[in-house]
Amino acid sequence: MQRVVSLWLAWPCLPAVSQGGAESVNLSALSGVSLLAQGAASVVLSATRGTQRVAVKVVPGELAAAEGRAWAALPPAPCLLKPLAPASLGPLPAAIASLMPTGSVAAMDGNPAALVTELQPSSLSDALSASGAAPRSTAAVGRWASDLADACAHLAAHGVAHCDVATANCMVSAAGGLVLADLGQAVVGRAPEVRSDPSLLRGRRAAYAAPEFAYARPGTEVSLAAGDVFSAGVVICEMVTGRPPFASGAA
Repeated sequence: MQRVVSLWLAWPCLPAVSQGGAESVNLSALSGVSLLAQGAASVVLSATRGTQRVAVKVVPGELAAAEGRAWAALPPAPCLLKPLAPASLGPLPAAIASLMPTGSVAAMDGNPAALVTELQPSSLSDALSASGAAPRSTAAVGRWASDLADACAHLAAHGVAHCDVATANCMVSAAGGLVLADLGQAVVGRAPEVRSDPSLLRGRRAAYAAPEFAYARPGTEVSLAAGDVFSAGVVICEMVTGRPPFASGAA
């Protein structure tokens, strides 16, 4: 199993367009590009940008657009993994395209977007897998849980629901804290109570999704922010025990 060492947020952009004073990342100038992992709807690579190690996540353009809408509503916060700069939409440079698994770009409807962020030491998922059955440090779990709670509170305070809180989307930083990443499924500006429908479960990981998203009768009022809190609770349980609380994979 390949190790996923980073997750990734990015501003939506067009090539060579500046936002907030940041220059867009020149993907062709990246060196040492190598494949890290492939997800259901993404491919992750590592690379070097000058003296900085970065993660490049290639996703469908619609997910990049969702992340952009979320970041437009959010001020920076240390509990969230902020993008380095705008990323590019459109054809991928040869150094990146050559490493893409067969059929992955076609699976993105031929509309890939490359999202760039600072490479983090590990995802929480990898950190928990590496420690196996070893007891978790109380100090580490307490810090991670506090950081995750801060991230969920920051999102809710600015009208953003993450909608995919999971160990794979939590990064362990170089300082040992936790940062929440990947806003590709985020919802911005919807009322706290929304009508349940099958689309609310789309993109969510079943083991972390609140039960009302899977089982509520269509039309039932459900809370997106409360769903994030439930998912965060599942992640914290996994921090302590090493596994999600629901063996069947769904609440």
